[in-house]
Amino acid sequence: MNKFGIIVDGYSTGAGFAKEFLKYNIQCIHVQSQLNIPKVYFHTYIPTDYYTHYIFESNLDSLVQTLEKYKPQFVIAGAECGVEFADILCERLGLPGNNIELSAHRRYARCHSSLPISIVGRFKAS
Repeated sequence: MNKFGIIVDGYSTGAGFAKEFLKYNIQCIHVQSQLNIPKVYFHTYIPTDYYTHYIFESNLDSLVQTLEKYKPQFVIAGAECGVEFADILCERLGLPGNNIELSAHRRYARCHSSLPISIVGRFKAS
């Protein structure tokens, strides 16, 4: 059975997250939180590293329903622009995550740069 994780806005320094998770047999789904990838990040996005890709347009319920089918084990932000939306998806998918009331404060902090290491530590390479 496939294991899945979700990366919201996998750009910039988060562009390598999906490839790292593949080392642990975890396929990543990319969720784009905005209709267009911000120009500053466009060149850093690597679509071939992802199992599939979804763009949030306006219907959160529909996106959550689609993502639930994959039974994701986690949701993380790849770039700072995805922090708030990653927190929302975590809450809606019933996954461990951060308090969404503090999302805006965290968005501009650099505290999430080590997050993938702590999440990957829960899985064994096979």
